[in-house]
Amino acid sequence: MTAYERYSDNLSLTIERAIYELCIGTGQCIGDAVAMEWAHFQGGYMDVVQEKTGARPSIFCPERLQIFLEKLPRRGKHILAKNITQHLSKRRAQSLVAEVRKKIEAEDFVIHGWRNTVAKELAEAGCSDT
Repeated sequence: MTAYERYSDNLSLTIERAIYELCIGTGQCIGDAVAMEWAHFQGGYMDVVQEKTGARPSIFCPERLQIFLEKLPRRGKHILAKNITQHLSKRRAQSLVAEVRKKIEAEDFVIHGWRNTVAKELAEAGCSDT
């Protein structure tokens, strides 16, 4: 994970790093991450509309993610903005992450695995799934 962070930072790959931070910070899938809007980020929580179920949970936003988002330029309605009103497509986000993975020679470092890491960290911190 540090190789991904370092590579993104060294090359100023802001979007690639934002995808990563949103996924590991919220534990949500890439489809949910690309749809996140700035207006959904409030007071340490991120209101998320889940792509598969349509559920609207309010997800805790850890301090690391809060700090990252505070520094991130706002280029539109969405955090991962394609333009002022549209979000980056899921496929484009996956492609950007794949390019970084290839460059750092971490082909097995997959986005879905980030969710597993988050779940493990939450469980180790004593959180439940309810």
